[in-house]
Amino acid sequence: MAIFGMLPALSWDPISYAVARFLAGVGQGGSFTVYLVHLMEFLTPSWRAVCGCVSFWPLGEMLLGLVAYLVPNWRFITIATAIPAYVVLLFLPYIVESPRWLLTRKRTKEAYEIFQKIARWNNKPPPQIVTIEALQATILKEEADVLKGIEGIKQVVKDRRLRVLLAILTWANATCSIVYYGVAFSAKNLSGSPYLNILYMGIMDVLIIPVSLFMNNRVGRKKSYIGCTSFSTLFLVAIIVMHFWNDWSETYPLVITGFALLARFGIVCCWTTLYCINMETFPTTLRSICMGWTVYAAYLAGIFAPQTIVLGNISPVLPYVLYACMTTATLGLSWFLRETKDEPLKDTLNSP
Repeated sequence: MAIFGMLPALSWDPISYAVARFLAGVGQGGSFTVYLVHLMEFLTPSWRAVCGCVSFWPLGEMLLGLVAYLVPNWRFITIATAIPAYVVLLFLPYIVESPRWLLTRKRTKEAYEIFQKIARWNNKPPPQIVTIEALQATILKEEADVLKGIEGIKQVVKDRRLRVLLAILTWANATCSIVYYGVAFSAKNLSGSPYLNILYMGIMDVLIIPVSLFMNNRVGRKKSYIGCTSFSTLFLVAIIVMHFWNDWSETYPLVITGFALLARFGIVCCWTTLYCINMETFPTTLRSICMGWTVYAAYLAGIFAPQTIVLGNISPVLPYVLYACMTTATLGLSWFLRETKDEPLKDTLNSP
């Protein structure tokens, strides 16, 4: 991510730029996936909502708008945005390996040393080696039950309930991705400074963190998801109405910008809730396969998101019509999801 992130600055034509950005995207996507999995293996169930809702992504988003404003040359912008990846490398000595991963590889001594280090950081007494060995036995049993590859795919295909849930969450993740990136990429078409619009998006993403935490922990995952999707759909429809009713979009362009930011606020809140729903809906034996598929769907949809802006060449309102249709369909499908708040994670399909 660090090396290939700077490579686009050296591109000499659109093809070389696209290849360089693709390589940078592979690094960014891979590091994000590893980071999330690594973080989850250090957290207890009570912190799952925090893992899904709290992120420094909004800070980077705000800094991007500031960098783009201060650095007019796109090559220098590319280099500047890749520098933070090198800063992350400075923290590598302080990042420990996942104890769970070590235990699955039967590297018990190394895992025990990491548990001791974590205990020192938290001013807690270190665990006994027999406790770690008992934990290892439990983890190895869980790993033995996990269905991988073709066997896991067969199990997903055979179970009707799981197929339906996977289809709903695949569509939901794809919808969030398209609306999120679609509104972000259309920032230049909104009224006002594109740099300030990006800054406003980052500020609103920061506000989403406490809102998501409160809603997920108080009203539950499903109600939060439905509420956030409804909120986003409401403002997307409002934009459509303003375009067709006396063309208010020309009279009140700042209102359109505000509605677009609020619609994006709702979809980001919806997406953070989806992280929790994705993790808590699927059984342990199939979680990696199902979550991998939903993440893939979001990334694939993100590729098509910039193309939705092309619809704006036909009519400025068409992208928002598409977004509203997708969120409305997502809202209808969401009623088939189950509430997972305070429920224990299911180990198998037959778990109660």
